[in-house]
Amino acid sequence: MVPFLEKQYEDLREMLLAVSAEERQMEKLALGAFGVFYSWLSTQPQRGLIFAIFVSAIPCIITSLAIVRMHALTSGMGTIASYLCSIEAHLCAQAEQMYSGPRGWETFLAAESRYVKRFHNSHYWFWYCLLAGTLAAAVVFSFFWPENAP
Repeated sequence: MVPFLEKQYEDLREMLLAVSAEERQMEKLALGAFGVFYSWLSTQPQRGLIFAIFVSAIPCIITSLAIVRMHALTSGMGTIASYLCSIEAHLCAQAEQMYSGPRGWETFLAAESRYVKRFHNSHYWFWYCLLAGTLAAAVVFSFFWPENAP
């Protein structure tokens, strides 16, 4: 049974790394895409307030969906991390009784939750600040941009 747990542990650790990389890639792609989008939007001729409101809402909707995805990924990572803690406990229970060192990375993180909180908070801050920025840009482009100003 132990070889199965060791293989599962390795696979799940790789999955955590892949999910973390996906989150970071999603952040970079969103920033780049919104930069290109707002650059394009600022060069468009006047097409009316309805067009400006509709087009400006697109980044807000995409950011909102990304926030839902981020919460799902974070929740999944937490579930995997909890399971890895239980595998570490099982594997370390078989270690020598004289060993008093670390009992695994996930077990360490569970005991030192400030690192996990910082990691999660960095995601929350990024996406919610991006949402606030896209909402502010939507208001500016819809109501205060020279071509759309009342």
